[in-house]
Amino acid sequence: MRPRIMACALLASALIGMTAPAVAHAAPPPFEHQKEVVANFTDAAGRPVLLRRGWYDGGGGGFGWDKITQKHRITNINLLEKILKNPNGGEQDGPTSRRYFGFAQRFSCDISGRCTEVERIRLKAVVEFRDDPSMGGQKGVITAYCEYGRPDCPSWVNNVRNVVPG
Repeated sequence: MRPRIMACALLASALIGMTAPAVAHAAPPPFEHQKEVVANFTDAAGRPVLLRRGWYDGGGGGFGWDKITQKHRITNINLLEKILKNPNGGEQDGPTSRRYFGFAQRFSCDISGRCTEVERIRLKAVVEFRDDPSMGGQKGVITAYCEYGRPDCPSWVNNVRNVVPG
């Protein structure tokens, strides 16, 4: 019995001294994948906006639809279009980029059909309008996400009927 306890103690002390291995992130896919145009939009001011396939590395790197769906769990393309239709045309976010905002609302309805808003999350989309030679034109939507303290949006956010520009 004693040798087993000793072996466990040695194993435990060895494990305590170990550090966790670094997380490996995926390399970006070929440019042909990244630059694929998934959707074309027009913002409220009439500016054309591209949504490219992009990529996501499992950490913080990437852009486009792959990053939006995999990291932020926004899976409804129409949600992006609704945010881009913000009547104010978005806000300047840099020399060639703009940010757009909207709100996703969650409602609870009673038996009579009367509904009350029970949760509201601010949505943000960032668009880079600069031409990127490696993309063959505008870079487009960089990211879209919920501003509520977590990287992934709750699934109910994808109900585009409950999204309003903001």
